[in-house]
Amino acid sequence: MINSRHIRHLASVLLRILPSCILIVAVSVSFVLTSRSAEAASMCGYVANHTEPLLHPDVMFLLFVVALMGLFLLITFVIRARRRHVLNGVEGMIGARVVAITPLAPEGRVNYFGENWAAILNIPGLSVRAGTELQIVSVQGLCLCVRPLHTDTRPVSNID
Repeated sequence: MINSRHIRHLASVLLRILPSCILIVAVSVSFVLTSRSAEAASMCGYVANHTEPLLHPDVMFLLFVVALMGLFLLITFVIRARRRHVLNGVEGMIGARVVAITPLAPEGRVNYFGENWAAILNIPGLSVRAGTELQIVSVQGLCLCVRPLHTDTRPVSNID
C-alpha cells in the first residue's frame, strides 16, 4: 500500500533526477533558462527529502508533475527551434518585398527594411514608378534584382 511517506520519497527521488535531465538539455539551449529550471527542481527535491514533511505529499506530487510538464515544454521548444531553418544574408533577402524609392527604368533605388539599395528590374524593357511594391529575385553584390508584384509596369520610354 502506498502511503504519504512513499509518495514523498518518490517525489524527492524524481525531483532530484529532473535537474540532471534539465542540465543535459542545457547543453543545446540557453544555459540561463535551463540552469534556473534545474535549480528550481533541485530545491523542490530538497524540500521533499526532509524527514519531517514541509509540504503535504499531494502538493509535492503536484510540484513534480508541474516540473515534469515544464521540462516537456522546454524540450518541445528546443526541438522546434532546432528544426526551424534560419535565413540570414542573401537567403533571407530573396522573396522579400521592397518599395521603389525612385523610378526603376530598369535601374533605380529601393527601400529594403529602411535601407536604401540599388536595384535593377529583371524584366528588360519595363519600368516602374516610385512607390511600387517589388519582390527581390536575386542579389548580385550590392544590387538587388527585383520584379514587380503587380502589373503596373510601363515601357521604358514612358518614365516620369
